[in-house]
Amino acid sequence: MKIIITTCRRPSRRLRSFVKDLVRVLPGSIRITRGKQSLEDLASLALSLDANLVIIVDALKGNPGRLRFVKVYRYSYELVPFKVIISGVKLIREIPLSDIPTEVRSEVIATYEGASDKVNVLCEKLADLLNFPYIEVKSLNELKGAADIIMWIVPSRRDLARIEFVNGRSSNIAGPIIRVKKVIT
Repeated sequence: MKIIITTCRRPSRRLRSFVKDLVRVLPGSIRITRGKQSLEDLASLALSLDANLVIIVDALKGNPGRLRFVKVYRYSYELVPFKVIISGVKLIREIPLSDIPTEVRSEVIATYEGASDKVNVLCEKLADLLNFPYIEVKSLNELKGAADIIMWIVPSRRDLARIEFVNGRSSNIAGPIIRVKKVIT
């Protein structure tokens, strides 16, 4: 499954860097410069590239503020009624000792057993949209070697959750850290 990741129409530098970081850790993803393209134009571009999903990263005060998802079908497209509101991100360049694999072929979404219902909804919806397996585990060590990248979704005190992209072999951070404020379904 191919995924197109793009930005709002006038992205900041930080937003463009965030999209580049996401493309590095999501298998089968392609970065597209949006420019003045409408949703319909993005959907037709996705169809020509054999992509099933478009992720649009919107800005809030120059920072990544929201993730929107567009499912692309053969003759139509659908803006998915699921939005991830972001309260903050930490880019790869801001994380010391980040360990990005050279090629990402597999990914799994994981969270702690007994996480809150809202965190489980976030995990299940992302797993459904991105077509990744979803697992609940007691600790991250149980998943070592399970995939190239582990999308580790951890409940947070300040926000709803924190999404960390972890290298499946070394268990070091491999991608941006996303603080999820809330999920709109």
